[in-house]
Amino acid sequence: MTGEKGKTNLVLGTGPLGMSVMERLLLEGQQVMMVNQSGQADVPEQVQVIKCDLVKETIPLEIIKKVDVVYHCIGLPYPQWGKLKTIMNNVIQALRNSDTILVYADNLYAYGPSHGKLVETLLYRPVGKKTRIRADIATFVIEEHNKGNIRAAIGRGSDFYGPRVRNSALGYRVFEHLLKDKSVDIFGNIDTPHTYIYIHDFAAGLVTLGTRTESLGEIWHIPSAETMTTRAMIEKICQELGNSPSYRIANRLILHALGLFNQEMRELKEIYYQFERPFVVNHNKYKTRFGEQVTPHEQAVRETIKWYRDQNSKNKIS
Repeated sequence: MTGEKGKTNLVLGTGPLGMSVMERLLLEGQQVMMVNQSGQADVPEQVQVIKCDLVKETIPLEIIKKVDVVYHCIGLPYPQWGKLKTIMNNVIQALRNSDTILVYADNLYAYGPSHGKLVETLLYRPVGKKTRIRADIATFVIEEHNKGNIRAAIGRGSDFYGPRVRNSALGYRVFEHLLKDKSVDIFGNIDTPHTYIYIHDFAAGLVTLGTRTESLGEIWHIPSAETMTTRAMIEKICQELGNSPSYRIANRLILHALGLFNQEMRELKEIYYQFERPFVVNHNKYKTRFGEQVTPHEQAVRETIKWYRDQNSKNKIS
């Protein structure tokens, strides 16, 4: 899907997803500014990075007046998720009564455990603080849109992988370890279906939402390549590398033990259900309205391996 050239966009966050959205926008000939806490990031020279701590302040009005679409791609470590509500409050305060569109990059936590495919019409069934935070934020965004205070759409993606993505289920504990011929660290049932989305596909879907006004007021599951088991995904990576995987798999008991010493592991217990039973995302709503252009996992895996290899080469040089 091609965006409207000449638009000016503001991407909130310079993490893996924010950077992928920035690259997609530039590819489509659009202008991009970005926001993070430091005002610095490794971006092309035509991209301005604005210093703004959205936990403490709103986006300056003079910036909002310049942009057509704001892409909210801010992610925080699990222990800091309590700040996400404050960030969204400040973003919406800046956008109230403007024509600027908000595209919020969300995950699938709000639905809680589900026994079937995940569709946009599911009720929210939070099972802990992280799932509750995501449900509350999404509800707030849609309510503000329905009240006419903002113009917004929500794009949801499952666990993503790809260039720059390190801290994820298919992050460095899989790609980096396999490149070094080490065992992959994974948790849950690796033989149950689980939807993984390539980060560039997630970014492309979000940009489509920002350029199509019929997306507004709705929640959309961004398309991904076919769902397969985690084991099958890891085997695809090994096929590209020409080696065989070995696994260190954490079950609930091991995760609990690790959580006694590691806060990040403690936080994972709440969403363990996503990896012990089928976690399959349905994106027919998006496909019917906007079409479906996804990267085959084989290509996505090759591009991800190349990124990790390039990073390793850079680290050796430095």
